[in-house]
Amino acid sequence: MWFILFGGYNPFPPTTGGDPGGGGNDGNELHCDKTVIDAMKKAWTRSGNGTRNTEAGFLVYELNGQIATVNLPNTNQSLRISFKPSELLPTGATLLAIFHTHPTEKSDKPSAGEAPSDKATSSKLLVPVYVMHRNGLSRIDSNGKITERIRKNLEWLKQCEVNHETVHTNAI
Repeated sequence: MWFILFGGYNPFPPTTGGDPGGGGNDGNELHCDKTVIDAMKKAWTRSGNGTRNTEAGFLVYELNGQIATVNLPNTNQSLRISFKPSELLPTGATLLAIFHTHPTEKSDKPSAGEAPSDKATSSKLLVPVYVMHRNGLSRIDSNGKITERIRKNLEWLKQCEVNHETVHTNAI
């Protein structure tokens, strides 16, 4: 069966998703992973930097302890992407998240309506769905919780800043 970004069936057991319990946090800050940032840059380019009426995206998965991505197909559908996760993921891979673009003139938030929607896909696959937009990077988890502008504007195209805290100890 097909998923229309966004809707479909769940080819993965619930325990393998990257959004256990629908907590809304992928736990590993996937959007800061270099592999994911590189894939976001490429998807943004494929979307005409948000100017086209077609969307571009990719799946993030883990295989043998490594984070990897695979592009969603270029379907030339207006404001949606159809895909079959089982045909895109390598055998033994654990799906962690879906990232895709929304055109600049459309909403920068994940779609939360009835299927097909980002919410329906997240709920079915039990993974967060991220939306890349000129206004920022947003996410919806499998319980429908939307986190807006995790990274503002086009900051998601850049490496995340590491927050180094100074630790003070008392010497004896």
